[in-house]
Amino acid sequence: MVLLSAVLLVLVAGCSRDEFSVTNVSMIPLVVATHGDSVRSTLSEGYMLAISAGPLASEDQYQVSVKSPSGSYSWEFFAQPMDVGGAMLLGKSDLLYPPDIPLESGTWQVEVFLSDGRRFVEVLQFARSEDLFAPASMEIASMRPAEWATDGNGHQMLYGVDPDSGKNWTYAFYDSAGILLHTLESASMENSDSKLSDTGIREKTASIIASRFDATSGLYHVVRTLFIT
Repeated sequence: MVLLSAVLLVLVAGCSRDEFSVTNVSMIPLVVATHGDSVRSTLSEGYMLAISAGPLASEDQYQVSVKSPSGSYSWEFFAQPMDVGGAMLLGKSDLLYPPDIPLESGTWQVEVFLSDGRRFVEVLQFARSEDLFAPASMEIASMRPAEWATDGNGHQMLYGVDPDSGKNWTYAFYDSAGILLHTLESASMENSDSKLSDTGIREKTASIIASRFDATSGLYHVVRTLFIT
């Protein structure tokens, strides 16, 4: 009787675990130019990963694994839930192939691991189109790195990555620990705001990520500028 009670307690405990499910996995392709004082300029393809799942605890981290169709490339990382438009998502914005290697077409595998040992597997299809990636790569390769400057009044400013098109870019400033310091959106070549006038932000900034989504191709265009801090 005691043994039966113990078994029932184990079964009840096992059944009482929170129901968890992965409802959607999205892979948004991107083309990335990387510039820096201590690295050669490179051109890479990659993607942003967004996972809709739940319930998610905002304070927890979830292990995620991604495998390419051939199995030649894989990524493993811990993701903390992000609030995106009122929805809690898991994701990562910079899963990149090595420079000059095209993204693979085929079946991608995404796994989410919970701390209690449960594992959830999703697969999704991706087809790379050279007709879309080739012109995007040429455009991104022509972009200049972001550059700090000082205006005529001695105020700090930033030269943008795109001097000609007039398209809107989002600039994200990160420190060496990957913490977001500031963001601004602009279609201008010369950019300034009250935060850029802060004399400390330039010294704290380790990288500036400029990005925009091209609705025609469905690709994100990204220019990364890396600084020595």
